[in-house]
Amino acid sequence: MMLKNNSRLILRTLRKQSSFTLIHITGLTLGLTCCLLIYLFIQHERSFDTFYSKADRIYKVCQIDHESTGLNYSGGTPYPTAPAIRTDMPGLEQVARIHHHSESLIKLANGQKFSVDDIIYAEPELTKIFDLPVVNGDLQTTLTQPNQAAITETLAERLFGAENPVGQVIRIDNKIEVTISSLMKDNPANSSLLGQLYVSYESFSEEFLGFPIDNWGLSVGGVTFILIDERESIETYEAQLPQFVEKYMSDDEAITKELYLQPLKDFHFEAAYSNPLTNRTIKPLYLWIFGSIGVFILLIAIFNFVNLSTVQALKRSKESGVRKVLGADKGQLVGQILGEALVLTSLSGVLAAVLSQISLSFINELLDKKISDTLFYEPTLWLFLLGTVLLVGLLSGIYPALSFANFQPMKVLKSRTTAGNRNTLWIRRTLVVTQFVITIALIIGTLIVSQQLQFLKNKDLGFSKEAIINIAMPERDHFDRLRTQWLQNPNVEKVSFNIGAPTSLNDINTTFYQEGKQASESHRIALKTVDHAYFDTYGLKLVAGRWVTEEEERQATNPSIDLKDRKYAYVVNEKLTKQLGFTHPEEILGKKLVTAVAGITAEVVGVVKDFNTSSLHEEIMPTLLMNFPYLYYEAGLKIKTENLGETLAHVEKVWSDQFPNALFEHKFLDESIAEMYESEGQIFNLFQIFAGIAILIACLGLWGLINFVTQQRTKEIGVRKIIGASVSNIVFLLSKDFLLLIFIAAIIATPIAWYGMNEWLQNFAYATPLAWWVFVLALTITILITFLTIGFQSFKAATRNPVTSLRTE
Repeated sequence: MMLKNNSRLILRTLRKQSSFTLIHITGLTLGLTCCLLIYLFIQHERSFDTFYSKADRIYKVCQIDHESTGLNYSGGTPYPTAPAIRTDMPGLEQVARIHHHSESLIKLANGQKFSVDDIIYAEPELTKIFDLPVVNGDLQTTLTQPNQAAITETLAERLFGAENPVGQVIRIDNKIEVTISSLMKDNPANSSLLGQLYVSYESFSEEFLGFPIDNWGLSVGGVTFILIDERESIETYEAQLPQFVEKYMSDDEAITKELYLQPLKDFHFEAAYSNPLTNRTIKPLYLWIFGSIGVFILLIAIFNFVNLSTVQALKRSKESGVRKVLGADKGQLVGQILGEALVLTSLSGVLAAVLSQISLSFINELLDKKISDTLFYEPTLWLFLLGTVLLVGLLSGIYPALSFANFQPMKVLKSRTTAGNRNTLWIRRTLVVTQFVITIALIIGTLIVSQQLQFLKNKDLGFSKEAIINIAMPERDHFDRLRTQWLQNPNVEKVSFNIGAPTSLNDINTTFYQEGKQASESHRIALKTVDHAYFDTYGLKLVAGRWVTEEEERQATNPSIDLKDRKYAYVVNEKLTKQLGFTHPEEILGKKLVTAVAGITAEVVGVVKDFNTSSLHEEIMPTLLMNFPYLYYEAGLKIKTENLGETLAHVEKVWSDQFPNALFEHKFLDESIAEMYESEGQIFNLFQIFAGIAILIACLGLWGLINFVTQQRTKEIGVRKIIGASVSNIVFLLSKDFLLLIFIAAIIATPIAWYGMNEWLQNFAYATPLAWWVFVLALTITILITFLTIGFQSFKAATRNPVTSLRTE
């Protein structure tokens, strides 16, 4: 009966105070929704690869190169690594190697062509390491036989529709034909193994890759996995790696190279070793950042609840006094207020679960993630939500409950006001300051991320990126014919054939040393293969010497001369010149360098101004550019933007006439560069959303507080108006305390935000400075929003008829 009466009392009280109830529910729902969505995001990231039954025993063999410029990390290994490990480490349960091809052309028997990402050439042992569910066929048998492949359900539907894919013959990159003999389930979204098509490793060859695959100095897409016996320790095999390197690597490489066994649980979190398997890694720091933001937003909602509930407790002090006089004890009063808090948080928890479910598709699109909605059916999520709701209810309700229960009956019944004591006022102000410390810090973070994105967008990269399209080349031939036909259109200004644009993932990470020195004195470089038109097409800047000539390029393809003896010319950047110890660019001209690419020795003929070869996360690499047509994988076209559709149609027709069996695809260079900062754009979007929610919750609390203050000071406002106070005087009187709290919050938030954002900017080799105006702007935005929130209530109170105000007392 008591429980029933208390429930009725709680519901009646919540209905009676409908405006405060709505504020409570809105704030708590938003806070819990943010917390729940961030929990889903973190759980998704932490769940990567954990579903594999042997996850704790799976490792990837990685390489670390110790160089004069530092350590160079790689997730790839030379192709002979796996067979050698099988021979030298027979205690391992399984060893498998794969070749990961990021993009390939698939041609069907009916002539249809498709561009397909993530094709994996795999040894059959892979099936004994990873759980790869099969719908139809035998995957291990498929990967044992040459020219056989397994296809995932999604790719099968894309290529063949409702038709059975098993038995279908496809052609890959116009080089090999394979028969599909197995149908697989799609890889989970939280898997590091992203294959859509698994081709038997027996189908992979030197002819397909264009490089010898038995070379210990080459790892273009090669990855080696091992599975240790459950009775063995990984330290047993790590101890054997130095001897393994000495046995199989050359003497020079054995000095500088080190092998490392990376556990499967770290695949998703160690970006240094991600390539070439997957680039979907995330820094654990970001999980901490997002988790902290979720907690902070929830704290803002809790502080709102405590503040407003404390105000309500003051307004209900007479109720407390009457109930005590009628016999209610302290426990009953505490129970009532805690009950109200738990009812509100429970309702908010239900609304948050519904809102999170509705918002999940938007979050997936915003973050380019595939967070599964099946997470909503996992017990851990509901335990998390239940625990959070109970904790929030207790944290939100305990102080207001104690305040409500501690009122002295005689004092509150005699008193004509609900002012409360100094401790209550001090606590309310502290909570408001804390709320706005978090809010201002989020606003500062949003502004700095935005500023950094603008910096990345506008920074001079050392070349021209506007109005350039890049087109993949399926064959290393017909360059002159393509160039001539493309240039017949007046809107095509320049055409270059090369390995890739100046800023791109397309370069060769290799080494060189100066002729006359030892190979052990090698330096790591980014090598780009370029033609004679590359300089003008991409607008590079020469600081010494000259560019590669058309004649030198022709001599590089002379079939009557041995590959390494043909005529090559090197152009280097300023960074490489300085690395070799030359003070002036002219000093390196005429010097001969030896590269690890076929051991080619050539003379340096020019020096170009430094340009960024990769994203601005990385410093400019020492870069060497050479004429080597065998590694021209792309065409770069400088075009005019007038009649763009007509120009692109001309470009496609010429290309398709030349390569009728290939699929034409193009991309604008500035778009490709922008994609390098996609994760920063996602962070910016999240900061915007979280900052907006934090502001909204804080403003809801301010609205409630200013409402209480204006009611509490009604008589004072009336007296001041009678003695001549203006509306602006009254508004300032009611607002100044809140504005003072905002200034205090800004003083506290500024160094915290500065430190946090300075740490984030350390992820970039090139970053915008932390300008003072960002912090001033954040404060200004907060003050304006605060003033708009409290200004309406203040103005309403200030314009009320003073006679009416005095009568209310």
